[in-house]
Amino acid sequence: MAPFIVDSLPLKGTFVSSSKTFASRYDRNYEAGQTIIALVGEDKVEVVILVHPDKNWTDDQVSLLPLSSCQSFEVEVNVLGFKALHQR
Repeated sequence: MAPFIVDSLPLKGTFVSSSKTFASRYDRNYEAGQTIIALVGEDKVEVVILVHPDKNWTDDQVSLLPLSSCQSFEVEVNVLGFKALHQR
């Protein structure tokens, strides 16, 4: 994951679910934001996307949430790390 952690990149995904972020081991700024679970790529790899509480939008100010189950979306992300417990 190390090569991806520094740069931001566009991510196309399929929405699975979202919930409130209660804690983040990466950055306390994500607390009280949203945690999105999505599937990406042809292999449908599960990823978690943390959204800052004051940043529920993409760069062009289009709202990211709410999304419906199985809805496709695209967002610019910064990779924070890999969660070994959930393999995402």
